Amino acid sequence: MIKKIILSFFILTTVSELTFAEGKSYVGGSVGVTNLGYTQYKNGKLEAGAIGKLFGGYGSTFGESRKFYLGGELNFDLASYPNNALTSSTNYALGASLIPGIMLTPDTMIYGRLGLQANRFDGSGNSIQFGDQLGLGAQTKISKKWDVRAEYISVSNVATKRDSQLLTGLVYNFG
Repeated sequence: MIKKIILSFFILTTVSELTFAEGKSYVGGSVGVTNLGYTQYKNGKLEAGAIGKLFGGYGSTFGESRKFYLGGELNFDLASYPNNALTSSTNYALGASLIPGIMLTPDTMIYGRLGLQANRFDGSGNSIQFGDQLGLGAQTKISKKWDVRAEYISVSNVATKRDSQLLTGLVYNFG
């Protein structure tokens, strides 16, 4: 399944390069909080896990007014959770997403995320669980090559129902 996700991403980026002549590649990283589908309170305080995400992709604006955006992105996640209903505490994940967006200004966009993700939990042996990625975010330029982004992503898989992630990150643009 992971081979199919990666193959789909490369087909998307190849088609994007042919269709959108002014596209650009990018890489970045995000950090944030995640709840692994469980709401946990300890001593009256909500417990959440930490997540780090590395990503890379290709995207471009299009349309007569260049107001629309379409991109593809691969991500690698590493998350650590507080002691919860699962027997594991660390999650590794690989995902691929389609990123459609609308440019609010030439430097700022809002976007959605629709993708697939494969999750592996420590202590689960070789068990890989597949799910979807759905999200909303905003990204804006802070310099010629650097952008900042904030996003909410909901990831599903069989064991944990939905995992809510709230992330902020930096993006380096090659184009």
